[in-house]
Amino acid sequence: YERAIAITERAYGPDEPQVAVALTSLGATLHELDRPADALPHLERALGIFDARPGAALDVAFAHYTLGRALWASGRDRRRGHS
Repeated sequence: YERAIAITERAYGPDEPQVAVALTSLGATLHELDRPADALPHLERALGIFDARPGAALDVAFAHYTLGRALWASGRDRRRGHS
C-alpha cells in the first residue's frame, strides 16, 4: 500500500481522493494486523483529504468506520472512536 500511495500521489497529487482511498486501505490493513496505533496517522490523513475534497460516500464512510475501530482498539480517544 505504501508503494501504491506513492504512485497515486505522483499521478494525481497528494490531496486527491484516490490517495485517501489508498491511505484508508493501508490503515485498514494495519488495523487487521493488530497495529491500530500505526493505522491512525494514515486514516487521519485520509479523512483530512476527504474533508477538503470529498470522495465517494462509501469511501468516506469506510474511512470514518476504520478510524473509529482503530481509535477504540488502540485505546486512544475511545470516546471519539465510539461516536
